[in-house]
Amino acid sequence: AHHTTFDPFSRAHQPLDWQQPTADGGTARVTNTFFGIKNYVEGGVYLGILPLLLAGLGLLSGLREPKLLALAGPYRLIWGMLAGVAVLFMFGTPAYAVLYYGLPGVDQLHTPFRWAWVFTLAVCVLAGIGAESLLRSAGKAGWTAQWVRWGSAASLISGVGLGLGLLLSLALYDNIAPLVERLHRGLNATAAFPDARTFYGYQFRNALILAGLLIGCGGVLWLSRRPWRWRGVSAWQGAAVLLIALDLFVATYDFNPQSDPDWLEFTPPAVAWLQQRMEEGEPFRIQAYDWGEAPLHANAGWVYGLQDVRGYDSLFSKQYADFMGQIAPQGGLAFNRIDPIAYHNPAALLDPRLDLLNVRYFITDWLIHTEGEFGLGNLEAANLALVQEFAGVRIYENLDALPRAYGVPGATLPTLETLDRTALMPAQVADYANRQVVLNADFDRAGWLVLADSDAPGWRAFVRPAEAAEDAETEVDVQQVFGNFRAVPLEAGQWTVRFQYSPTSFQVGVFASFISGMLVIFLALVWFWQTFISAAAESDSARRVIKNSLAPIILNLFNRGIDFAFAFIMLRILGPEGAGVYYYAIVIFGWFDILTNFGLNTLLTREVARDRGVAWRYLWHTSALRLGLAGLGVPVLLGFVLLRNGLVSPVLDATALAAIGLLYLGLLPNSISTGLTALFYAFERAEYPAGLTSVSTLAKVTLGLGALLLGWGVVGLAAPASSPTASPCS
Repeated sequence: AHHTTFDPFSRAHQPLDWQQPTADGGTARVTNTFFGIKNYVEGGVYLGILPLLLAGLGLLSGLREPKLLALAGPYRLIWGMLAGVAVLFMFGTPAYAVLYYGLPGVDQLHTPFRWAWVFTLAVCVLAGIGAESLLRSAGKAGWTAQWVRWGSAASLISGVGLGLGLLLSLALYDNIAPLVERLHRGLNATAAFPDARTFYGYQFRNALILAGLLIGCGGVLWLSRRPWRWRGVSAWQGAAVLLIALDLFVATYDFNPQSDPDWLEFTPPAVAWLQQRMEEGEPFRIQAYDWGEAPLHANAGWVYGLQDVRGYDSLFSKQYADFMGQIAPQGGLAFNRIDPIAYHNPAALLDPRLDLLNVRYFITDWLIHTEGEFGLGNLEAANLALVQEFAGVRIYENLDALPRAYGVPGATLPTLETLDRTALMPAQVADYANRQVVLNADFDRAGWLVLADSDAPGWRAFVRPAEAAEDAETEVDVQQVFGNFRAVPLEAGQWTVRFQYSPTSFQVGVFASFISGMLVIFLALVWFWQTFISAAAESDSARRVIKNSLAPIILNLFNRGIDFAFAFIMLRILGPEGAGVYYYAIVIFGWFDILTNFGLNTLLTREVARDRGVAWRYLWHTSALRLGLAGLGVPVLLGFVLLRNGLVSPVLDATALAAIGLLYLGLLPNSISTGLTALFYAFERAEYPAGLTSVSTLAKVTLGLGALLLGWGVVGLAAPASSPTASPCS
């Protein structure tokens, strides 16, 4: 917003400082031009006039000129459609309902104007295409040149016409004053400008700048048809850069707020007092009691290290929003906010859920009244105490606030109704970070350790005796308590409990991104190989040797990297026990894989390399021998399982037996695949089986991840590992 307005009648800037009447009969001081439009969010974007004209040219140019059209390929259509869709979305038209109701989770986002970012990107790309078409059509006749001439003329005429119209309106202001008055009222500009004349003066400057920019844009387009150059650069290119820079600078240099940076070093006294309380003892949370001045605005406490139950975020959990809604109405949810307690709802200050939230202090811009009509009695009866008073801010202490962590005796999870505050057992916060919280608990009997932090999928808990090393930890299940918080069961004694946030969804996302990146790298390697190496390698024997050695080595390392990354997420989902069962099954598979293939690959490669005419015969005979050995191995496998279960404890369960069976079935296609690999080596085409193995590795880990996410465990993981070319031993 601006703090001055331009008066075209006196040709001077006037400070904006006036008193606006309010609904209650008073007045409010107005010192800026803000009148309710969202000009301080992401939707308040300005692209400039020339980029919009160039974007239009980018869409139109080449439509009747095949050569120019082919240069941009399908991109102008793609980006044009994206710009159109973004416009529909960012203005909140009914088209946004397709996203809002059609895609899960989007109804949490109430900010369609952020599609202005997508629109900005699309316009920039189209403007680049338009600038390119100007360069390529220079000095040539055609439709593009015709559109440039029309655009130049239209821009110049519009700019000159607007400028003349402004001068005419200034001279005849008394005649247009009623129209200006209607605009002043209809646009809600009465909230920023004391009268229609001031509003006219403010917009007169903006319209005058627009007229000048239109003339400048017309001049740039006119220059683009001239052969004038300076040091190899067309004159219109330099003019375009200067005009765009000037346009954006004039639009924003005095619009964005400017503040003294020393304010960043200033800490308000009330905040400093709360910081001192935080340093002195256990962590606590704060809440605001708002009389209209929004004390310590939501998220502002983060800057000072204060923990607030309020928040401003597009992605807070529904669970937490519902929990806070039980304390007080959350009207700010439509604006992605968890609200303070409003002045007309003082009874919410006594809600026991605030005690569970560890809210120790209330900040208010006025008072917590004790009169009977508010239902609070006096402060002592409400277990509240006024502890500090600063200029415009008072801080009250909630004497009923529970600590951040505590123990509740009993075998069943406590509820708000059954919680006995007199029987709580002590627990202290040893370390507190975003992803990890470490607690020390001293229980004189079995019970539940409650941590007053929001529960969410992905939180894990590890327990060890106090003073014991971390390798003594055992994992326990995290339970949700009081509808929002985390709790774990503990026996009597002294314990150290570590809560860690490790969501599977994040790890899956990282792995999916990794696989996508590896796929791109693989395709790039294939292109590089076919373009630069494959044909040249046939020219002499030395290059063929290098080719048949290099490709398998590189792709084998590539496959190992994928398997290594997959092992992380597999271990996270299966856990130590499940992973142990899977790797035990792989060891058993490895025995029989060696049995069915021992020496046959070498035989096949050697004999076929000597005489390629016997390739089919050797492939057929070795494959039949492999399958026969696999069949003979079945009774051996059954005998091993029976002997092992009779002599070793614990016995193999159904999961392990199913995994071994699936992997053994994979011997059949895997043996054929191994024989074909040996055949390719004999024909000096080692890159083909190596590439196929990489493809199968990508497929194996992708299918394996899907099986794990579906909850199929070890058995589901063994199925894709037994597919052709996807050896679990690889």
